[in-house]
This record gives sequence, C-alpha cells and structure tokens, in this order.
Amino acid sequence: MNKIITHIFFLLISVNVAFSQGNTALFKMADKAVAANNYDAAVIFYKAIINNVDSGRVDGELPYGVRSYTAPPKKKYNLITDEDSVLTDEKTKTDAITNKETIASTEDTSQKSVKLSPLGPQKLRALQKLHFCYYKLHSYDNAYTTAKNLFDHDAPNAGYYLARSLVLQGKYEEAITILDDYMITLELDSEQFKLSKKLVKQCRFGIKQLKKRKTAIINKLDSTINSKNGAFGAAFIGDNKILFSSAKPRAGYNEELVNSNLFTANINDKGDLEYILEYVPSINSIDQNEAAGCVSPDGNKLFFTRWNYDLEEPECAIYVCKNLNGQWLTPRKLSDNINIPGYRTMQPQYVSEYYDGRQINRLFFASDRPGGEGGLDIWYCVLDFQDNTKEVVNVGKVINTKGDEQCPFAHFLSESFYFSSNGHKGMGGLDVFNVTMAYGEFNGPVTNLGSPINSHGNDAYYVVSENKSITDGFISSDRDSCNDCGGRNCYQLYSFKHKSIVITITGIVTNGEDGEIIPNSLISFIDVTEKHAPVYVFTDENGEYKATLQRDVDYFASAQKKGFFKDAVALNTHNINVSTDLIQDFNFYLQEIPDGEILISGIEYDFNSATLRPRSKFILDTLVGFLELNDNIVIEINAHTDERGNSSYNKSLSERRAQSVVNYLITNGIEKARLVANGMGEDEPLVPNARTEADHQRNRRTAFKTLSQDYQPAEENKYIPENMKR
Repeated sequence: MNKIITHIFFLLISVNVAFSQGNTALFKMADKAVAANNYDAAVIFYKAIINNVDSGRVDGELPYGVRSYTAPPKKKYNLITDEDSVLTDEKTKTDAITNKETIASTEDTSQKSVKLSPLGPQKLRALQKLHFCYYKLHSYDNAYTTAKNLFDHDAPNAGYYLARSLVLQGKYEEAITILDDYMITLELDSEQFKLSKKLVKQCRFGIKQLKKRKTAIINKLDSTINSKNGAFGAAFIGDNKILFSSAKPRAGYNEELVNSNLFTANINDKGDLEYILEYVPSINSIDQNEAAGCVSPDGNKLFFTRWNYDLEEPECAIYVCKNLNGQWLTPRKLSDNINIPGYRTMQPQYVSEYYDGRQINRLFFASDRPGGEGGLDIWYCVLDFQDNTKEVVNVGKVINTKGDEQCPFAHFLSESFYFSSNGHKGMGGLDVFNVTMAYGEFNGPVTNLGSPINSHGNDAYYVVSENKSITDGFISSDRDSCNDCGGRNCYQLYSFKHKSIVITITGIVTNGEDGEIIPNSLISFIDVTEKHAPVYVFTDENGEYKATLQRDVDYFASAQKKGFFKDAVALNTHNINVSTDLIQDFNFYLQEIPDGEILISGIEYDFNSATLRPRSKFILDTLVGFLELNDNIVIEINAHTDERGNSSYNKSLSERRAQSVVNYLITNGIEKARLVANGMGEDEPLVPNARTEADHQRNRRTAFKTLSQDYQPAEENKYIPENMKR
C-alpha cells in the first residue's frame, strides 16, 4: 500500500508554508521530508519550487555546482546479443512498512559535472526529486509524466527514469526501446549502465512470464475489503479468518483520519470475506499506523508493525500485544535487540516449529539494520516462552541480496519459505519468491512464482493457510491503478488459487563409457512409499525422456536397457508449489554388461578357509546394493585359486568360497534363484605359470559374471535400494 497520509494537519500547514518560502528553504524542507519518508509533504515542497521557477522566482544555490558537460564517446551496446557483461545489483533503500521498492538516486555520481538542461538547475533538480517521490508513493502515472518531462528536456539519466516508469506500467517492449537508445550514451563500466542492463533483463523476464501458461487464478477482492485507501498484509488467524491492514475509516473517528489500522474478516464457505471488524480497537492508534501483523497459533499474541512519518523522530518498529484472560494488554515494543533505534524493523511472522519433539518459536522480520546484505534484509530470532528475544540471525545470501527482501512467510508443514524481493530476477517491482526451509536451513534454488502471482508492479505479503491446502491464499499488489487513491497504485488485496500443479522431469540417457545416446531405454519412477502408481517412460530416438510426476512424493528413479547395467537416482517433489519442469541432474549413464567376468576387488578369506573376513563383507554389501538395483540379472559367482597346491583341493576350496559369497548375498536379501556358485579352482588364471607373489595374488580372486538379464522378481521382492530411500 502506498504511504498513507497520517499527518493531515501537518500537510495543510506545509501547503501554506511552501508557497511563502524561497527555493533554498523549500529544498531544505523537502529533503528533510524525504529523509523521514514523508513523500507527500516532499511533493508539496518540490511542486512549490517548480511553481516558483515557472513564475520567475529563483533564489539560492543548489547543493551541487552546475557546469557544462560534454558526453563521453558513445559505445554501442547491442541489447539483443550482449549477455555476458557482469551485472551488479543496484543499491536500494526501501520505504517504511509500505514495503515499496526504492531505487537509490540514479544521478550519476561518478560524473562531477551535470549536463545543462533547458529546465534550469533548480527546476531540473526539483523535477527529478518529484519524480522520485511519485515513484515512492506508487503514483506511477505521475511518475511517468515527470519522467517524460525530464526525458523531453534531455535531463541526465531521464532515459532510465522513463524506462523504469514504463516497466511499472507493464510496457516492457517500450522500456527496452528507450533503454536501447539510452545505453549507447553510457560507459560500459558505469554504474548507470549496470542498472540499465538489469532493467533490460527484468523486461525480458517479464515478457517471458506473460507468455507462459498461467498456473493460478487471481482475483481482486471487492470494495468491502479494498477501500478507497487500499488494503494489504493479510495473515491467517486459524483457517477461517484473516487479519489485514487498511486505512478504512474507524467507527467513531473522523473519516479524514486515514492512518493504517488492523482489521479482521471471516472467510465463508465460498471463500469470500465478510464481517469486517477492528481486530483489537485498543491497539489501533489515532496518530500512528498499525499494519503487517500476525497472530500466534494459540491466538494469544499479536505481533505487528507500528510506524509514523514524524520529521523529527520517525519510527518503524515491531510491537507485541498479549491476551490475558480474554483481555488484550497494552502493546509493548520489542527490545532494542530487535528494534535498533534509527533503523526500520517490520513485517513480523511468528512461527512455531517442532524438531525432535522440541518446540522452537521463531520471529521472522524485515529490517535495514546493520550487518545485512543490502537494503532491507530478512532476519529471525528465537523467542523464549516469555517472548524474550535471543540472538538475531540474518537468513543469509540464499535469500538476501543487495536489493530489498521483505514480507517473510514460513510455511512449516510444506517446508516452504516465501518472501518478496527486488534483488532476485523479477518482473518489475517486488516479486514473490519461494525457497525450501528445513531444520532451520534455507536451501536453493530461489524460485520466482511467476505470473499471475507476480506482475509488473509490486507483489508482496504472500500467505496461505498453515493447515489447509497451500494452493489457496492471499497476496497484496499494486498492479492495478486505484481511482480513489489520488492517482496512485495503492496496495490492494487479491485472493489466489493455484491450478493443478504439473511437475515434469526431463533428461537424457547415454552410454557411460563413450557418451553415445541410448534410445528406447526404460525409465521408471517408483514411489518409495508405494502410495502412487509407478511411472514408466521410454527415451526417444535422441535418448531423451519426459515424465509427469506427483507432488510431495519421494521417488526412486532408474534407467535400464538390454545389454546395460541400470543407473538410478533418488529425487523428491516436496515443496513444489507451482508447475515445474525438473531438468537438472536427472540424466542417466548406463554401463555396458561385459561378456566376461567382473572382478570383485578386495575379497579375502581366512587362510586355507572359506570364511569371509570382515573387510570382505563390507565389500559385498556394495554388491548387494548393485544387485538390488539390477534386479533383472542372474549372476554367477566365480572363486579362483592360484596354481600352487593340489588341483582337486583347490577346486574344492574355491567351490566353498564361492558358496560363502552366495550365502552372504542370500542372507542380505538377494533371491537364491539369481545366484550361481562356481568354484573355478586353478583353472583360468589371469597370469599362467605365475612366479611372483603378486602374480599369485592376482590369480586368487573372486568375480561375477552376468548369466541372464531377463529375471522377473516376484512382486514382493522388487527392490528399492536402501541408499535410494528417503
């Protein structure tokens, strides 16, 4: 949601003051308002400066000197083919609780001089700052108008401003055209070039997403929820009620007071919201904003964000309110361990997790506190049962970037962690992403939820029910303009329902020796719990396969072809909440079955005995796994002796040794019908007439040979190797 005007009286005074001040004083007041995130007031001041200039009233000096500027030689950059230059994330800074993407000032600070514009230095700077304020207020039409004005008057970096405004209107192709012309004027190693190239990549990504098959249905809630001042930040209270934030008028208060407060709504059987009430009227203040809250699973704790736009002492902090015997106590600001003075701390999510029978309560939140990766980062801390906070931990670089990451939502049951970011590859503003969360660790890859969950605008506060289907939930977005918000794109609440999620897997089967493709190979996907039917596909003439899998299943996948040993991999489809094609690390490499023996290296027996030594059993365990995987083959175990000693005795000893191996394999679950013991004695030595001990050792060996590839195990004896189970 865009910034809510919370200081009506202050703004009225600002209007009167603005039109009675000189530009030097106005710049100081405007810049102070920007520093306090009070962009509404700043707009008034910057517009007053422009009005003064247009009326011929110019006084004072700008905070920087103005000299004539000569552009560097143009270096042509091809947006179609140049994909290899290094791109660094832009430095960003984010609004307060309204969680809007804020691009840092795009004035090229590497250039000491500024190109003169027909606008004149004071109007130029005021117009640039005005564009920035409109951008921060999500007044995208006004942001476009000011950017176009700058662009038409050849203002510095206006190409970037204009393209960024077009992206936020979903006009990707137009933005690329503007950037194409703008980037040829830039040095290839300049920061502005890198920012522009990142914007080009966002455009391409957005175009690609819009062409994809839509995997969800999304609907904007009606005006009962989305008042003229917007609504945002839904959070489930149980399964049939939500907490949300809105600037809708409060009962018994002046309707002109439009600060943000916390409300609830019931979810009826049709999924619609009804019976809207203030959640805890005593929490909602008159002169501050309350929003972005969450309720603990037991319903007795409310964590929320409270902030103001005071020019002298702005604050954005997390509070907690407890319910004692049915009465809500006075909200308490969390300690400085969480709320570091002078920094923004917001958007709490309280999660109770259970590991090894222990309950761990964690509070996730967003903050621009020191020690992060860039702008706003996501952090967490463990809370004890008195809500005392322990060490604050940054969730790390898997999630956090040099941009802004916010709106954390951890879904414990599905081991999924959702968040919004403008630092990862997205479609424009903030996009919603997902990553796996297990045992307190976050594992990539980070997945963009794509269109229609994400859009060209800012998309945030993605939530689903903790106990119901994770396919249904709510999101806040400013993708649509709001006629009642003074030309702004304020945050509004949307419901979503994911369509049937389709998970496909693709790969290729090749010869592990020479890399040749193997057509017509059988690929099997077996649910290790046997709850789902197996999936079978064959590779095509190019050795490629594609299969469709079920969600939330642990699979044992294998590839086989006559004349080859099998290859296998364990995989699972947990935490996949959008249609996905799994394409990495699912190729198979088959080894040809030789005509002769395969040596089982390291098999040793006690002297003059058929008793296997412990080390030999360890090696045979590997053979057990191999035979479990290749459950279609029958093998012959061949035991050999050296040529020394009596040949008949050597024959008998080798037979007993071969049988020892067979017995061990049977004891470990290999069917007897698949095994043949064969004592070779001193026949078929590897080194005939051996003379050295090393040669005798080579002749004393145990090996196996494949006799058949057509064995059909009984249904109860079909194997899933232990190391493939999860």
